[in-house]
Amino acid sequence: MPSSTSRRAWHDRRRDRWLLVGLLTGPVIWALVLEANYTLSYVACEQRSDWLLHASIAVGCVVAACSAVVALRHGPPEPADGGGADTPETTESRARWLSLGGIVLSLWFVLVMLAMEVPVTVLRSCQ
Repeated sequence: MPSSTSRRAWHDRRRDRWLLVGLLTGPVIWALVLEANYTLSYVACEQRSDWLLHASIAVGCVVAACSAVVALRHGPPEPADGGGADTPETTESRARWLSLGGIVLSLWFVLVMLAMEVPVTVLRSCQ
């Protein structure tokens, strides 16, 4: 029976890094867009133009969508059969879940940023 003290599992560290980028970029970009829009709202009020707010949301959506593509491209190509704790199949299974999680989170935060566009579109810049 394999245990946590048995030999190390097979890992592709480069792919793991890209999967983490795909998983975490969506939420981080959303937080940055939220803070940028908070700061840019004063500039938009002074200039009586809200194109900066629209631009920050658009850039955030593009970056979050690209992180979904990164997560999709670095996931395993085909399903792996289950195995022991120290097998390449287990690592592939983890990579599949990280890839799926990155895709779902990134697309969710694209949707959240599109929802942030509604008040920018409906309200005037100084309301």
